[in-house]
Amino acid sequence: MTIQASNHRFSSPCGRGLHGSVAAVLGALAVSSLLLACGGGSSVPQPGGGGEGSSDVGAGGEPSHTENAAGQAEAGAESNKGEGGAPLVNCDDRPTQSVTLDQPIWQTGFKVTLGTATLKPQTASCSPGLLTIDAQFENRGTDTQTFDAVTLLSSAGKDYELPYGQDLPRVPGARLGKGSFAFEVDDTFSLDDATLSFGGPERHQAKVPFGKDSPDPLITLEPQILPITGKVVAGYLNVNFEDAVVRADAPWSYSSIAANEVYLTLDYSAMVTRDMSYGDYLSDDAFVLKLPDGTSIAPDSVPRQYVTKKGVTVSDLWVGFSLPAPASGKYSLEVKEVNGVEAPSGTTAQFPFTLPTFPTFGDK
Repeated sequence: MTIQASNHRFSSPCGRGLHGSVAAVLGALAVSSLLLACGGGSSVPQPGGGGEGSSDVGAGGEPSHTENAAGQAEAGAESNKGEGGAPLVNCDDRPTQSVTLDQPIWQTGFKVTLGTATLKPQTASCSPGLLTIDAQFENRGTDTQTFDAVTLLSSAGKDYELPYGQDLPRVPGARLGKGSFAFEVDDTFSLDDATLSFGGPERHQAKVPFGKDSPDPLITLEPQILPITGKVVAGYLNVNFEDAVVRADAPWSYSSIAANEVYLTLDYSAMVTRDMSYGDYLSDDAFVLKLPDGTSIAPDSVPRQYVTKKGVTVSDLWVGFSLPAPASGKYSLEVKEVNGVEAPSGTTAQFPFTLPTFPTFGDK
């Protein structure tokens, strides 16, 4: 290239105009210096070049902006992958299945009403599966207590035990509480054939089937109230029996009953026809139950009941017996006069009644 000394403007290789004494300037500069100043002397393509010979490599061999963006996107995708490149999954967002049970059962002194059972199934990315069951707990006893019964979930021939750390409320006597049961399950579990059972293998068990394919019947263990009523007079003691209850649990002790027994309570009120001393009371010795086979049993221990004031009726009294199952047949309850400290024999009276076949307890 020939550069002429001139005061005229000319076009440089950079595409910019130069003014002034070109001879003074260009005499000190080589042509190569001008080319390098314009960036045209570099053998490495510059970033952002759009013409022939441009590439996606930046100065110093670094990737261009286009390649960097692609790399960042790929890195972002990798951040959603776990070990082995598998995508990370939020297991809380798994699709769920549910069934509304709306079913009460009675066990160990509680009426437990099961609400909605919700299943988050086990998947290749989320293990184990999780089944939660909303529940309302009604304490049928008088003490503050937490529901405590052997609880087992079954499906496809497998049993799943209830883990520790459950959301089970501590409920005051005769009050309601809310909580839930939570089971870990595997990929064979199905709501269609699942059953939830309450009670040990040698105790009466309540069972709630979830779906049409469950092999188990519904067993609620609902106490059966029987219209067994009547009045007896034993000397100066009048006893009015108001009803009878046959049940598979004992709310007063928060326990379940052995599978070969049922529990009978007779509710009554009492009055005496003469004033008694403080030492006179109704105790276990006031009752003897004769069974259908002719043998007799004493009642389970009950608190002393003071019926001492003439003509005043004392209500909400009861006496209970553990009966061999099945408990059907004819019975006779012997009632004695009020017992004192010396437990006099007193006058007796008989109260006959009949029980139907048990246990049924809401089986369906």
